[in-house]
Amino acid sequence: MSRERPSDAPPPIAQVAVAVWLVITALAVAQAAVQYRPHTWIERDARFYTNTNITLVERGSLVQDEFCASWYEGQLGWNHNLDASWSNIALGRGGEHLPKHPILMPILATPLFWAFGIPGTLIFNLVFFGLAGAGAFLFTRRYGSRTGAMVAAVGLMLATGIRGHAYGYHVDTLILAMFALAMALSVARRGWLAGALVGAAVMLRPTALLWLPSLLLLIADRRDWTTMKRALVSGTAMLVVVALSNWWLYGAPWWSGYNRVLVVVAGVPQLADHNQAFSVPLEDGLRALWGGPYGVSHRLTFLIFVLPGLVLLARRRPLVALAAVLGLIASVVLFAKYVWYGDRFLWPSALFLLPALAATFDWAADRARRLLGWRVPVIAALGTSAMLAAHIASSAIHSGGLTETLPTLTTNTL
Repeated sequence: MSRERPSDAPPPIAQVAVAVWLVITALAVAQAAVQYRPHTWIERDARFYTNTNITLVERGSLVQDEFCASWYEGQLGWNHNLDASWSNIALGRGGEHLPKHPILMPILATPLFWAFGIPGTLIFNLVFFGLAGAGAFLFTRRYGSRTGAMVAAVGLMLATGIRGHAYGYHVDTLILAMFALAMALSVARRGWLAGALVGAAVMLRPTALLWLPSLLLLIADRRDWTTMKRALVSGTAMLVVVALSNWWLYGAPWWSGYNRVLVVVAGVPQLADHNQAFSVPLEDGLRALWGGPYGVSHRLTFLIFVLPGLVLLARRRPLVALAAVLGLIASVVLFAKYVWYGDRFLWPSALFLLPALAATFDWAADRARRLLGWRVPVIAALGTSAMLAAHIASSAIHSGGLTETLPTLTTNTL
């Protein structure tokens, strides 16, 4: 006979994770419902990813010849110079027009695209938005209380600029979900899957490799060398798959679509390399990454709540604190130099900071219980509200005041 769980015992952690996923997904769906207008979530790079979905479903092909060929070959006047930000085309090894962007997301989303058409891309995005929150909770729970982990996960997904990506078809949402799940699996001794997910994230964005040292530090903190070896083996296997696909599609294992972008210079088609886009002077890039339109000062405001917990974490789990600091510094230095900067490139770094955020909450909750007699649900609600209020206030300051900001928040806030 199986033993019954006492009625006052907390629910299993898996059930809590499912609940977190459902809550975050439901709130994201509510936001999407408010914003919904047919096909308006397909913007910027989403249009290019959708083109790949179309050719996969209609012809079982990655070739993009039918899309905007005149941009690169015709003389339209406006396309005398066409830089990489306008181009979705990479030149294949045989001269084919292939997607510039990684093909993994369209491949994963194609079943939903086939079943529901373009709305399938929004469904795909919402599913992985919720999975990112669940993965963040499962990871953070290893370093703090359940309530602290829930507050941290919900705060990350709904009290930052990440919330705005619920309505869309964004590779950043998928990368965040893969990293969150990989981190949760790595601290749960599931090295094979963790390594495979990190390898998949590298396929989506090669610069994801910069967080590998931080991930290894998390595993080293637990002295779980078996998990580390398994993660390295499966991650390496995924990188071999990436290299082989690059060789097959673009002609060399070290070339992705980003290294063979078709552009037009003075009316002549040429190839551009995204490596050239990491050319912004560091001082200028840091200023933009902090206070620009997509700066962390108003889009990742929860970082101010991380600082007290980071001090506590440095004393209790120094390798975990080091992983967070190392990941943040590496990503800031790299992406500050990127022409198309943005807070979205730092999202995996935010995941590494969640244990510190949970530590801040647990420390504050313990004192509020002892000194004020407050109950944990009240403290959790106040903590989440504080992060949301900081996000709203910083957005208002950045946009020039509450008068301009509140109408947008009324439309877009859950």
